[in-house]
Amino acid sequence: MVTWIYSNSTWLWGTLFVSVVVTISCLGLALTNRFVSVEVRGKQNDVTAAAMGLVGVSYAVLLAFIAVAVWENFGEADKLVDNEASYIGDLYRGTIGLQQDKVAPIRADIKKYIDQVTLVEWPAQQIGKISQAGRPTLVHLQSLIAAVEPTTPGRQAVVAELLHTMDLLYDARRSRILASGSGIPEIVWWIVGFGTALTIGFTYLFGVAKLRMHLAITGMLAASMSLVIVLIISLDRPFRGDLSISVEAYDNARGSIAAVDNQ
Repeated sequence: MVTWIYSNSTWLWGTLFVSVVVTISCLGLALTNRFVSVEVRGKQNDVTAAAMGLVGVSYAVLLAFIAVAVWENFGEADKLVDNEASYIGDLYRGTIGLQQDKVAPIRADIKKYIDQVTLVEWPAQQIGKISQAGRPTLVHLQSLIAAVEPTTPGRQAVVAELLHTMDLLYDARRSRILASGSGIPEIVWWIVGFGTALTIGFTYLFGVAKLRMHLAITGMLAASMSLVIVLIISLDRPFRGDLSISVEAYDNARGSIAAVDNQ
């Protein structure tokens, strides 16, 4: 189910999801009207309204909390990608201060790593898998930098800064990989599903004289809650689906690398 969702357009599965929830909600109301008379339910409208208020507010707060948390996680993942791409560009620019015979292999590894991230690891992330294609390249890159024997204090500072940037790149890479496999726990989805059903079910307890009006109220409530759930699902996996984080940051890093090469 998850694979199907993220393999299709958000407009497609989102519209289908909202339509199914609204349809089931309205069918549930129609069945309730068939077996429980409007008059019986209408006598309890005041009590039902009070209970509905408590349940609705509690569930609305829960949905809002989850939506905000997912949005923040998405932003953090986007920031991690920007950081990793920035460290790649910093590494490449930092090689300007090294002796010429050491520059070429280091720069080759940097270019190889950025290609492995965008062409191998990124497609794997988009289908929910984790690829470590770039890790051997990073290890080799660090060994090349560590093997540099600076002949001046200035170059010693350059090598030290490059090694520090390598540590930051490792951290950013690890955080990105962890973020690509993270998501809302299953128990939270069960609570969201049960809370949605409970809140919609409360609308059945009202006694409304006109069924069409009652159906409209229930349908709009179901649609509004399912739209929020669609938003949560879309942002829950920041590297999957058509709303996922793009490789634009790495493309910008390539532009920075090209600028250094053209100097």
